[in-house]
Amino acid sequence: MVNDEDSAFISRLRSRLRQKPGSRLFLSLAEELRKRDMIEEAVALLSDGSRQDPDFLAAKLTLGRWYLQGHKFSEAAAQFSEVLKKEPDNYFARKGLTEANNGLGITTELPEAAVGPVGPVISELAEVERLIAYGHYGSAMKLYQEMLINNPGDKLVLQRKEELAALIKFSEKKKDGKSGVLKQLNAFLDAIKIHFAAKAGNGQ
Repeated sequence: MVNDEDSAFISRLRSRLRQKPGSRLFLSLAEELRKRDMIEEAVALLSDGSRQDPDFLAAKLTLGRWYLQGHKFSEAAAQFSEVLKKEPDNYFARKGLTEANNGLGITTELPEAAVGPVGPVISELAEVERLIAYGHYGSAMKLYQEMLINNPGDKLVLQRKEELAALIKFSEKKKDGKSGVLKQLNAFLDAIKIHFAAKAGNGQ
């Protein structure tokens, strides 16, 4: 059931997306709709947004995971395969495609990836989404930090972290009490960027 506050928040997201039709905010809106059991609209929005922005791999990965959870293995496999065309070593897509293939009864093994992140990242991402769903943005941010410590170059986690920062900023414009979370999040993102800039400067 969607209460008045939820409806207002979703309305603001819709309005923001209409103002910036090319924005990747459609992923945040789709996730908010899904959390409120507006499943069909969420999937349609995410599917359409993914088609219009084919380089937004986080959207394809999220859509693939939703299909997996709904036991739509063919649709899930298609999403993960699209990601692997662009990033053959993407751990999330490789794992998702393996699960989809298992669901389809396909046992073909994928070529070994060159590099893979450390730890149970799929379950950690699911936990982050659970925390966000309950409004525990600070805890979600800390979990993202831990994931990036283990794998600082993971593009998906960095991207989702930036999306969470944008969501916090958008949803809590009038709540100054949460500004500390944003500052901590932005500081951490800046540290990651500085880390990679330093590595590039050293030729590593």
